[in-house]
Amino acid sequence: MSSFQKFFPTKSFLKQVIGAGALASTSSCLSQTFIEKADHIDYRRVLNFGLVTMAIVGPIQYHWFRFLSRMMQGENLRTGVKRMIVDQIIAAPIITTIFLFNVQLMESKSINTSINKTRNVWAPVMANNYKLWPFVQLINMSVVPLEYRIVFLQFVGLFWNCYISYMTTK
Repeated sequence: MSSFQKFFPTKSFLKQVIGAGALASTSSCLSQTFIEKADHIDYRRVLNFGLVTMAIVGPIQYHWFRFLSRMMQGENLRTGVKRMIVDQIIAAPIITTIFLFNVQLMESKSINTSINKTRNVWAPVMANNYKLWPFVQLINMSVVPLEYRIVFLQFVGLFWNCYISYMTTK
């Protein structure tokens, strides 16, 4: 963990959410380039993806992880399993819905269009969420220090966010 700590030497809220936004923007570029094979990068979409993560998802995750750590103290596998279960039952569907809706809304879609698009992609996104994120969150909440949990998720999320970026434009 020491090389990771050297790269991200701070516990600051601001650095964590800015880092999360930057990684989310990167995943949008990767999705457009390698999955969608777009002729050009839609920079507005890249910006929107990063802003929603930085302004909404990152802060929610920051406070959520601190809340879970206060409610379920200890850094061991048993506590990690408890946190992961609570996270996947409560936070995963809520954060996914908030993220999908806001990305659609920032793409200049109406509220009704954003709601409908979110409804259309939510079930497949959540089904795939439960194939990946419980395992990732178990590691995150058992092994990764609290101050690095958002950044850890965003690194793993580079690939996940490529998928989400693709799903929000289908």
